[in-house]
Amino acid sequence: MRARSFLILSAVTLVVTAAAVAAVVEQDRPHSAIETSGPMLPGLADQLGEVAAIVLRDADRTLTIKRGDSGWGIAELNDYPVPTDKVREIARALVQLEKVEAKTMRADRYARIGVEDVAKGATSKEVDLQNAAGEPLARLIVGTFAAAAGAEGATFVRIPGDERAWLARGTVHVNLDPRDWVDRHLIAVPATDIREVRIVRADRKTLTVVREGGDTGAFHFAEMPAGAKLKRPDAVQSIVETFGDISLEDLKPKAELTLPADKTIHITVTRVDGTHLAFAMADIDGARWIIFEDGKEPATLPAAGHGMAFQIPTWKVTPLERQPQDLYEPASGS
Repeated sequence: MRARSFLILSAVTLVVTAAAVAAVVEQDRPHSAIETSGPMLPGLADQLGEVAAIVLRDADRTLTIKRGDSGWGIAELNDYPVPTDKVREIARALVQLEKVEAKTMRADRYARIGVEDVAKGATSKEVDLQNAAGEPLARLIVGTFAAAAGAEGATFVRIPGDERAWLARGTVHVNLDPRDWVDRHLIAVPATDIREVRIVRADRKTLTVVREGGDTGAFHFAEMPAGAKLKRPDAVQSIVETFGDISLEDLKPKAELTLPADKTIHITVTRVDGTHLAFAMADIDGARWIIFEDGKEPATLPAAGHGMAFQIPTWKVTPLERQPQDLYEPASGS
């Protein structure tokens, strides 16, 4: 009797445990009256040409990708350009979402799969496609990803205002980080195009790297005393090579950022064709932020970038922050 009682108790325990797990994606039957297959956003494919804005929201922020005369841009960042292929990527992902299974209609269970209304403390994200008049063409709350539906993956979703949550085949990456929407390439001046680099520190001391013998000679420090020796063989070259490829890590309107005077250095790069690249750079809470000098921005910088400040990789600009005593040592006896 004891063995039989134990088996019965074990079976009951398994049933209860399975029911608890299933509650996360409870289907709240019956749902025979609802369509359980087909596109999650029917008709969207035919309306993509009308999309003029993509509004992304989470509990902390809103990011608006708007279509303008010259293409797509981030409204909150002075319409800083967004490559068209990134817009196509999220639009295609939304169109390709297919219903797999109807899930819970209980609001108290939405948070378990990340499809609660976007509000403070929520983990959900919302995508809102709008036409030129600001009217919604399609809206979707995107929840957690699920390991299902093959290579396409699966996502828990819900249409705002609808009670029913769904498991949909496909994945939609709703990213509100501006860095993932813009072209990160910022500065690209190869060393072969550089004639001079001038670095003016906060204490007004200057370090200048110049070419010897015109535009094809080797680089040297203009302020380096006769007889002094470099402390490291790459001391000069590492500075001029810094500008070959600098990418942005973050960006914000420059009106929102003040470079501290006691930590700001001014850098001017003179190209062999006589044009200049110039910016101020400062350490702000361990990050390096730069603001370009008017008229001396990179040629590839979009018009919207002229009003922006950019965070760049700290490790990348380390050579620009070295002091003369870190680069060369005086001649013996001096």
